[in-house]
Amino acid sequence: MKKTQKTSIMALMMAVSMTMGTTAYAAEKPANVTNVTATATSDNTIDVSWDMVEDTETLIVERYRIYYGPESPQQFQSPSYEMTIDTADANNSYELSNLEENTEYFVAVTAISTINGEETESGEYSIEASATTSTNGQSSENAETSEANESETNNADTTAPTVLNVLAADKNSVLIGFSEAIDPDSVNTNAFTISEQINENNLLEITSAKAYDQDITGKTVILKTGDQTKNTGYLLTASSNIKDTSGNSIISADGDGGLFIGSVLDSSTVSENNLHQSADDEDDQTDIDQAANDLLNSNTETQSTETETGTQEDVEQNNEVEEENNNTIDTSAPEEANNFNLSFKEVAEKFTVMMQWEKSLDSAEDLVNYILYQSNDGENFNQIASLGADITTYELENLDGEQSLTYKITAEDDKGNESMGVIGSVSLPKTGLATGFLVITSAAGANHILKRRRQKLAKKN
Repeated sequence: MKKTQKTSIMALMMAVSMTMGTTAYAAEKPANVTNVTATATSDNTIDVSWDMVEDTETLIVERYRIYYGPESPQQFQSPSYEMTIDTADANNSYELSNLEENTEYFVAVTAISTINGEETESGEYSIEASATTSTNGQSSENAETSEANESETNNADTTAPTVLNVLAADKNSVLIGFSEAIDPDSVNTNAFTISEQINENNLLEITSAKAYDQDITGKTVILKTGDQTKNTGYLLTASSNIKDTSGNSIISADGDGGLFIGSVLDSSTVSENNLHQSADDEDDQTDIDQAANDLLNSNTETQSTETETGTQEDVEQNNEVEEENNNTIDTSAPEEANNFNLSFKEVAEKFTVMMQWEKSLDSAEDLVNYILYQSNDGENFNQIASLGADITTYELENLDGEQSLTYKITAEDDKGNESMGVIGSVSLPKTGLATGFLVITSAAGANHILKRRRQKLAKKN
């Protein structure tokens, strides 16, 4: 009886030891894949690349699994990616082939290892990338180059105008920067709509629209609006009624929108911003910067002349000091962070929101800080973190489910000038559901939002 009992106890201890070992092994997974990029190389191929996942002492990455399709689970368009394919080895690039032409594909990557004959995969998708296959056998880059060369050869402008940036000059004024000079006769209130980014049915009234006479290049339009709501994200849409000076209309599927943050300022003074600096060509400076700066200086000088008292000599001295200060004081905020992406995961019946962005251009080399804000209603933001200039990822843990959260990240320079910020939103489900993702925002994301809205309308019709 004692021998049987001892044997049973030893067997139980061995079983527990094996279970613990299996549990520890099963819990080990390859790290998540990062920095995924996708580039269309023809009408049916896309090159995908990513950072290699480092091996550990007990786990070696053998290959990668690529998830892809025309709809994105990370943006709740689909429960899963349409297609998957495994690489043959651990190289960190792959060409997707046999794709549909002129189609946007969303791509995510995971790492795969095998231990004791059992496959183990990264716990989460990478933050996805996307690319659109071209038409007629040309890559997007080659198609653009060919079009530009043909236009130059024919000495004719055939390029459609696009919206490059939008900003609220004050609570009732919105400036729109286009890629080229706009025909003033095509500008009217019916050519634009403004809706809230989160609640798209809430429209902002547009009372007037005209070419902005302070911009000598003719690339800027100014809208007068109803009162904007402070810190609310707005989506502006420019219709195909807008034409450039050569008669080319905006193409509704390309470059026809922009995001901006609502202002509460009463002044109509325009802050110094680069309205015509696109994400693809950030070194392209235009005359709007100087025009906006001149407007600031002229307003300051006029105010100084009207308010200062004393002798004519005192007034002239004061004006000279004001002009010198205006020429030396930095009032320009750094450029915005790029590609602000959000995702979330469930941990112990709570949620962790994960954020990632790319550093600002920082052309003035004075960026010192990124500031993170959070809003529970999409309108009122509270600062929750000051991150410094080198941080490009951040996580917020222990969040409850069944709520929608909006985040904004701004860039601050060493003079305290702070950018308007880029916005991202995420909806957390009930706990117990599968890990989900949402990627939204930034000015560059406005066209993607518009495209998805048009697809929804097309399906309804």
